[in-house]
Amino acid sequence: MEIISFSDIYQHITLSLILVVAITWSDAIKAKLSSLSFFKSINGLFLQAVVITFVIFVILIGMSVIFKELEKTEKK
Repeated sequence: MEIISFSDIYQHITLSLILVVAITWSDAIKAKLSSLSFFKSINGLFLQAVVITFVIFVILIGMSVIFKELEKTEKK
């Protein structure tokens, strides 16, 4: 008997990490718009937001693979 399924756990963690990405991009866009210079100092918050987005994407893909394997073994 399972209390919570792997897909539910994955969904909750995914939504949490998506919120982290959204907040990061929000701060980056806010800072960029406040400076009013077109792509001035792009190496700042935008680069950080891109890196964080990539890292979280890799984490989500890894979690998806792990949870799919765990579901397969659980069904056997």
